[in-house]
Amino acid sequence: MITDGRRFHLSAFQLNTLNLDGGKGVKNIFWHHKEIVDLYDKCKMERALPIFDGLDMDVFSKLKAIYLL
Repeated sequence: MITDGRRFHLSAFQLNTLNLDGGKGVKNIFWHHKEIVDLYDKCKMERALPIFDGLDMDVFSKLKAIYLL
């Protein structure tokens, strides 16, 4: 995963075996999201109040799934 805190390029690798020559049985898994996605629309201070708006729950769910692998 690559991020600047707002935009995310999501990917995950699951190592299931070290047998890279085997054609059968358990496989390693790599997944990535082709586009860079925004986690939220707005996060700033206005008149000394924090403003957070537009949380993308789909992106949040993907982040949670990557961390729980």
